[in-house]
Amino acid sequence: MISKEECWLNNMCPYWCDICEIMEKNIAAAEDTKELEQIWILFAGEFLENVFYPGCDDFEELVSRQRYVLENKKLKLLQQLIRMYSGQKAWDKCLQALRDYEELDPYDEECALLRIRILLQLGSYREALQYYHDFYTKLTCDVGIEPSDSLKKLAEKIKHRIPKRQNDLRIRCDCIRGVPYFLMSDIIGGLLDCRGFNISDYLTEERRKDLAYIQFRLGECRETPPPVRIINSFMELIGNVCSGENTLQIQIINSSEADQVSAEVLEKLEERYPEILLVERK
Repeated sequence: MISKEECWLNNMCPYWCDICEIMEKNIAAAEDTKELEQIWILFAGEFLENVFYPGCDDFEELVSRQRYVLENKKLKLLQQLIRMYSGQKAWDKCLQALRDYEELDPYDEECALLRIRILLQLGSYREALQYYHDFYTKLTCDVGIEPSDSLKKLAEKIKHRIPKRQNDLRIRCDCIRGVPYFLMSDIIGGLLDCRGFNISDYLTEERRKDLAYIQFRLGECRETPPPVRIINSFMELIGNVCSGENTLQIQIINSSEADQVSAEVLEKLEERYPEILLVERK
């Protein structure tokens, strides 16, 4: 219904609105996970994403307030789902909800602790330890505080549960100038071909998805990660491989043809791990 000054919904006509569905839902009283999952789906994307009207300051303020309200509603929804999934021991779904929750509140230590315990329950000791290190870095760098003593002690226990190995990994790689990340991709491919070596032990799920963009053998890539994330994920992978349990020897054919990004990244890694990362260039 539109007039010269206003527009409004005609109450005589049936309509459906995702925001109404979300705001009318009593999350605390919900007992069915499927019911909450349907609401969770409605949160895809930001409220009025990519909508901007120049000069409409009041409208922009209204949008900002509504986004804040919806964000808090989503946090409560995820908290409820996390509790329900934990009670059902639906660990995969619980991890998915935790990842979504951490995008809104990345410094919640209780959620970090739960995620680590779930990973331990699944036997993913290396991923649990890597997640702790990521959380520790975020907390100390962004907030300026350290995790609690209980979380630190749990991390120490994880270190002792990771089986020790001694692998002499040798891979042979090639180069193509002008193709970004080609050498990095070939190094990952070489690691995947190493017998008795499981690259999944050294990659978190998030890092695997990033590197799948440059190495299809790591699985499906559903987004295009920014270059800095690809580089950080690759450096983290090599750092985990060279964590004292393995030596890594890389023989590079046509090294003069290496793409610039890969060449610079590899030089940085050689500086960090001079004793256990050996690079032979031909």
